[in-house]
Amino acid sequence: MDEEKTTSTPTPFEESVIKILDLVSTTDELRIIGALIPATIIHYNHDHIIEKWRRKVQELSWPHDDSGVVEYLLNEKKTIEEGSSDLAKEILSLTG
Repeated sequence: MDEEKTTSTPTPFEESVIKILDLVSTTDELRIIGALIPATIIHYNHDHIIEKWRRKVQELSWPHDDSGVVEYLLNEKKTIEEGSSDLAKEILSLTG
């Protein structure tokens, strides 16, 4: 991954992982991110992260994506959508 210094304000993982995926340049780097995503609770941006993930898998010609990232994100999204808590409803209202 190309090192890039940033002076910006820290952002939630759901936003920063999208930027990080843009910086990934090898399948080894992608595997590292792929291990991190399922170890993290993702509250929103599921579809955008899936889109970026799939695009990067294709770009790097990863022949068999066995990471489980897409499945994990779809499950997290479903959990949020089915949640009856006020937090779940608030998250859904923010993400559409």
